[in-house]
Amino acid sequence: MRNTGQTSSKRSTSPPRPGYSSAISWIAGETTNAYVIVGIIFFIPLIGFVQEYKAERAMEALQEMVAPEANVLRGGRMKQVPAGCWTRS
Repeated sequence: MRNTGQTSSKRSTSPPRPGYSSAISWIAGETTNAYVIVGIIFFIPLIGFVQEYKAERAMEALQEMVAPEANVLRGGRMKQVPAGCWTRS
């Protein structure tokens, strides 16, 4: 391999945690930034929860709208019955 002059680091580079960023801003006297960071920390999960809740409700509504049916031959005639009701009559 060719040496490009770059050294590879085996350390994982994870982003700083928001709580630490808020604390550092507070200590540095940047209280407005600290409040904004704390607000974002609580706001983003709230948005995620609301979106997931709405998506679940939409999925339930779609499942109610789509009632799978099957065409069956009963007594020599074709009938449509709900797919879960396949019993002999």
